[in-house]
Amino acid sequence: MRSIPNTPNLKSFLGSSSKWDYPFYKKLTKTDLGRKGADGRKSKQSGPLINSRFKDYMPQFPESDLKSASFSIDLNLELWVGNVFWGQLNSKFRCETRGLKRSPEYRITTNIKDWLSEAEIGDWLIVQKNLANDQFLRLVILPNDTIETGNRNAHDLKNYNPITPEGLQAAKDQRQQLQNYPFRAKTYNNKVTITTTSNARSKDFAMAVNNQYNYKCALCGEGLCSPAGSNTEVEAAHIIPVASNGPDDVRNGLTLCRKHHWAFDRGMWGLTDALTVTVPASVQAIPQNDSLTAFDGKKFTSQKIRAFNHI
Repeated sequence: MRSIPNTPNLKSFLGSSSKWDYPFYKKLTKTDLGRKGADGRKSKQSGPLINSRFKDYMPQFPESDLKSASFSIDLNLELWVGNVFWGQLNSKFRCETRGLKRSPEYRITTNIKDWLSEAEIGDWLIVQKNLANDQFLRLVILPNDTIETGNRNAHDLKNYNPITPEGLQAAKDQRQQLQNYPFRAKTYNNKVTITTTSNARSKDFAMAVNNQYNYKCALCGEGLCSPAGSNTEVEAAHIIPVASNGPDDVRNGLTLCRKHHWAFDRGMWGLTDALTVTVPASVQAIPQNDSLTAFDGKKFTSQKIRAFNHI
């Protein structure tokens, strides 16, 4: 008898975070797994089928591709079985129309056969998209008795839908509206109606801030980029933290590499009202922080930062 490791708490492990969007999930069929069904016949296809209802939650194909018989998008997958990390690999999100003779069929394929061998027909597949990179997905296999859904074989979390292109566009429109008003150190400007999800606003904020700084760290000027998809190292940081009512406004954003973002969030460096970098003496006293200490006194000349006059 197989033994899938203890399943994660869905709310904490699969819920929205600063890294992952809300999930959707579906029951795995013999077609998804390339297995024999009750009739003894083996499916000729394999790879999880993505219901048309959920295709807007997945990476989007260029409009020009939609006229082709077959096309695909490169994926990077983080794979789990229960709450145990299984591995990370490259795969593809493929669309097949069989020579444009039928409606498009969407599947995650390539390099996942060994991972899928851990599943049984009827198990659940959880799909989550990385908030910073649409082509980076987390996939989790859970036992078939983990989720109570009645007769529904595929759905999302009620009231917690993943981001769609329409939702992201709405967040962008609302962010652009904010630029027409003076900066306010509060979560919402009362002249702009906020109707989008926090995930959509966070993703749009990160895209806008990183684009503004050309995907380079505002402190050190560096920023690594992977050749796999559009995966970059830099992250968008809130100058006034969200916990202190800092808004998802580009004027409240800095692009930082991961180590300097980590240090910024822990108060190891900051900016004065004159936009000068300050590194506390207690931080400078630690030899491992010499590379950070070197930035003490650096003057930020960027006109993009507007939050400091309002703290």
